[in-house]
Amino acid sequence: MPATDQFIYLSSMQELADWRPENASATHVSNTPLVARPTPSSSLSSSSSTRKIQNLLICHDYRGGYHPSESAQGVFGAGDMGDEYTAEYLHLTSTFIYFSHKRVSIPPAPWINTCHRSGVRVLGTFLVENSEASREAGRLFERGSEGEFLFASQLALIAKTYGFDGWLLNMESSLPPEKWSANEMQRFIDELRAGLGDGGGVVWYDALTILNQVHYQNGLTLLNAPFLSAAGEFFANYGWRARELASTTAMAAAMGLEDGVFMGIDCYGRGSLGGGGFGVGIALEEIRKAGLQAALFAPGWTWEHYEGKNFRNVEKKFWGVVAQTVEPKPAGDKDGFYTSFNRGFGSGLWVQGKKVTAANWVHLGAQSLLPHFPSEGNWTLDTTCAYLGAWSLKLSSRPGAFIPLYRLGVNWAPDLVLEYTFQGSASANPSQATGIYWELLHPSGRKTRHTELFISESTSWQTSSVLLDDEDSTLNSLVTELGFFGGGSINLGSLRLSKLNEAPQPTITPVVAHEDAQKLSWSVYPSYPTSEAASSSTWSEQTKGLQYFLVWNGEVLRGVAFACEFLLDAAEPVGGGWRVDGITWGGEVVRGPEQPVDTVADGVGRLQLVADA
Repeated sequence: MPATDQFIYLSSMQELADWRPENASATHVSNTPLVARPTPSSSLSSSSSTRKIQNLLICHDYRGGYHPSESAQGVFGAGDMGDEYTAEYLHLTSTFIYFSHKRVSIPPAPWINTCHRSGVRVLGTFLVENSEASREAGRLFERGSEGEFLFASQLALIAKTYGFDGWLLNMESSLPPEKWSANEMQRFIDELRAGLGDGGGVVWYDALTILNQVHYQNGLTLLNAPFLSAAGEFFANYGWRARELASTTAMAAAMGLEDGVFMGIDCYGRGSLGGGGFGVGIALEEIRKAGLQAALFAPGWTWEHYEGKNFRNVEKKFWGVVAQTVEPKPAGDKDGFYTSFNRGFGSGLWVQGKKVTAANWVHLGAQSLLPHFPSEGNWTLDTTCAYLGAWSLKLSSRPGAFIPLYRLGVNWAPDLVLEYTFQGSASANPSQATGIYWELLHPSGRKTRHTELFISESTSWQTSSVLLDDEDSTLNSLVTELGFFGGGSINLGSLRLSKLNEAPQPTITPVVAHEDAQKLSWSVYPSYPTSEAASSSTWSEQTKGLQYFLVWNGEVLRGVAFACEFLLDAAEPVGGGWRVDGITWGGEVVRGPEQPVDTVADGVGRLQLVADA
């Protein structure tokens, strides 16, 4: 394991064997449930000739992995950090794989939280890639006292403990011949999938064949199809051309697993059709026509290849190419949607419109849902003011234009409310009016558009709401699009679409300081969900009814936590005026108690994984 408290990975089979869930720090555990995305309304009506790629997998091989910007508590108060690599086009992605050259790559909690918030499942990587690893991997089929595969059980338990969704099995070295059995490998995969449970996934990479040879097939063949049959998903190597694509399509169709076959594209080129980079669209179009799924390896090319220069424009251009062939997914779930437009980094941080620190910071787990549609000059992400976080959406359209921001699939209900926070001046002239609009899709297929004007009474942040009452709507109607219209000078701070909720706000207990462990802890109540919250994306086993916490020392913001604990620096005083405020899943602030901090010397270096011990 690493020597830092900020990351967890395993470097050997022995470390994998020795890992125990009770040693896991709550800081490294994802607290954000995987949002269940609605089915895109556009994909339901598409013909086979125009149907886009339904599932895009991205394999995040970025500069070796495990960077400070990905750390569990982020980085606060640093100097000029420059532009940070973030994944801002998750609405085009279905699966995110965290990849590094460790034996077991456990995704950092910030990546899990951000991906889950966007409805993207997250997989770790089990990697065997050299002769030493090959000898170690001879232990892979070891069994326990009850006949179970020890390492399949460990991998499943690791995913459940840290809150991610499964594994990429990347076997790029042969196993010792005396240890090899293709049938055993299939049984191992079967047991791993069963251990992950419903919603868990295993992806087999196209390297090792049933003959125990690393021979990249660049598609499905008889030499690797048994592993797809066991895993349910397959990541083809990048060297395919028309012949391999055609044979793979035929074999996947015969197996009934077209939705689980991801044809690989290396963003660096290295033998990929189209040469990688901005040429990935060539390969994606061929995959689209074949009716299979796609996998992008190392999309961080947009940062690495150009060494971060002009990164946002490069990233925008790259994902604009991808968007031509990949089906975008709706934001939120069937019950609602929330965004504060936060990008997971910034210079300064605002809480309820008040700037509480001017420090530079990065926390990838704090990234909110960002607009799906390209700006086309109609809006910009603005860091000069924000309502919650470090960013707002500055609107700059021409009068009369309707500008879409988000695709949705929210079930209409009589008590569905749109709440929005904004600041700026709105014109009283009807021809130059500015406001929010939403579109409803009715069971008949008819669409209706509805509008709500910004009514500006001051230049400070204002919060308004509107009941999405519509006499033509039924319980089978859907809110499918959200955007704005008109000109004016307006900054949007947040958008929330949800049912009226009269449930009491959570409460936070006083902070406890642990001297021996150099950490703070607290609890959240109620410690159990309502029946409605239990089945939604607004409840966490770790942090209950709160999404994250602001950790204060007096009036100084010390950091952000996505767990009910916060690790302090080694030399940092544990005592003092610590307070924790919570942020609900809908962006509301719950102020914690300002009581004297209890200090305990418990000698315990790890905290429980739930908030209400």
